[in-house]
Amino acid sequence: MGALRAAGSGRALWAAILLTALALRLAGVTYGLPFVYHQDEPILVNHALALGAGGPNPRFFVIPSFTIYLLFVVYAAIYLAGLVTGRYAVPEDLGLEYLKDPTLFYVSGRLVLGVLCGVLTVWALGRLVARGRTDRTAVPELSALLLAVLPLHVQHSHYLYADAPLTLAMTLLLWRCRRILDRPDLVAYLWAGAVLGWGGSVKYTMIYALPALVAVHVAAHGRRCLAPRPLVQAGLCGLSALAVFTVFAPYTWLDRGGFMSSVREQAGAQTYVGIGHHLLYSLAEGCGWPVLALAAYGGVRLWSRDRAWAGALTVFIVTYYAGNTWLGQPFARYMLPLTPVAALLAAEGWQGCREALRTPLARSLVLGLIVTATALPSVAFVRLLRQPDTRTECARWLSDHVPADSVIALDSRYYGPHLKQNRGQIEQKFAYLDGQSGGPDAPRRKRLELALKAVEGERAYAVYTLIPGGEGALMRFLFQKPAVSPDLAEIEREGIEYIVINHSEVLAPVHDWVRTHADRLERVAVFSPYKDGSRRTPIDPHASTAAPHLIADILSRRLQGPYLEVFRVKAVRS
Repeated sequence: MGALRAAGSGRALWAAILLTALALRLAGVTYGLPFVYHQDEPILVNHALALGAGGPNPRFFVIPSFTIYLLFVVYAAIYLAGLVTGRYAVPEDLGLEYLKDPTLFYVSGRLVLGVLCGVLTVWALGRLVARGRTDRTAVPELSALLLAVLPLHVQHSHYLYADAPLTLAMTLLLWRCRRILDRPDLVAYLWAGAVLGWGGSVKYTMIYALPALVAVHVAAHGRRCLAPRPLVQAGLCGLSALAVFTVFAPYTWLDRGGFMSSVREQAGAQTYVGIGHHLLYSLAEGCGWPVLALAAYGGVRLWSRDRAWAGALTVFIVTYYAGNTWLGQPFARYMLPLTPVAALLAAEGWQGCREALRTPLARSLVLGLIVTATALPSVAFVRLLRQPDTRTECARWLSDHVPADSVIALDSRYYGPHLKQNRGQIEQKFAYLDGQSGGPDAPRRKRLELALKAVEGERAYAVYTLIPGGEGALMRFLFQKPAVSPDLAEIEREGIEYIVINHSEVLAPVHDWVRTHADRLERVAVFSPYKDGSRRTPIDPHASTAAPHLIADILSRRLQGPYLEVFRVKAVRS
């Protein structure tokens, strides 16, 4: 890294690192569009747009409201720009464009919540590391470079969700913790509290950083940590956090009933995932074993050089990892806030390895291999994002081969092709609403009214969800209605002509029904994303939110998306 640093000025090196981070996060940012193949992205976008029709209460508390409000500001800016340029005349025009082609809304959201937050985290990590060092080593630059190319961070900097902003908030809080260790004055505490509160308004798991802040307070003041002055500082830090959280997530308090209901519901989705799961699945695959090994060594070195700082980072790592192990989910994104710390400690570990390597050539070769090994999975991931998706290919095939208004059943509205429902089905959905013009269903009613306009002149179908239990299994999700059970008599009664089956989210009763009724179904099309023609299911068992995380799964694919089969129902057509 010293040779790299000597190749130009410090500013030029930082510019190269940030440009690398930007390039890896910008490439593929339009993946899937105009279709949306990330299960969580529409949650934020739909709630942000609904604020325009339903008022400032998001009525959604699974995550706090900061990202929803930020998206609303982005979309308001787009609308104002459209008013000036003549693109929009009334707010309804904005919603109509979203339903016809949401590309602008998702690209702008991904740029702000994904790309921008990702690059800012790379910059913030460098600043954090620089604050903690008095030597002239290139540890800050190497920390930032490693994070810039780290696969897990690159992956989730493409997505429009709360994980990249949360990681930025965690990194900024660690930066403020470092500031408290260096100079524990009131300004440092107020800033730390503000960042903690802001992070809490992004995602509730920001609370896992609180023990690290407490550890910093104890380390900064020693035995005087409970003295009046330090206690006042800590108290004002807490008030700062509470005030900022309230500004960005006010309806946590104003709609207490809705908040508690969401918390109780979401608690059922949090479970124990196994003590080694996130280490072996999320971090080993998302950072690479070379970076993790260097990070472990760097942690040992840091304890000998700066015990207070090493202790704070250890508390942060243990608390965050444990919290997401006992009350978490198996998805890799839950470990995203640990990636800056992994890069920080890996750069520290490299300093020890560098001292053991005697020649500049050896140092350059070894470091080059480590950075390259870390970056290659990121490059492979970006390449995959730039490929077509099987769901898009399937939708095109249906458009070319199946007449409009045909009746099609999908065993998954997410893993199947994203098809527009026809006017008759949209009109039927009004019956599911509460009937109150200003009630909680007002945004959904407005959306359906716009959907009727958006479908005019578009190729649309009568689309059913094929699911055991039929309509009774879809009480909450309006977009999945209507539904039909895997029952031949019911399928014939509804006039189902085509069935699309996916092999990523396998519903056993549906697949069993398809096998047992092979004589009544004709397979007319197959769309496989895999290089191996015999593969049907993904290697990655947890790649259900967006793209795969496991490197083996990424490399096994030529396309993004699930394995899809299209069947014609002979009984209807014959």
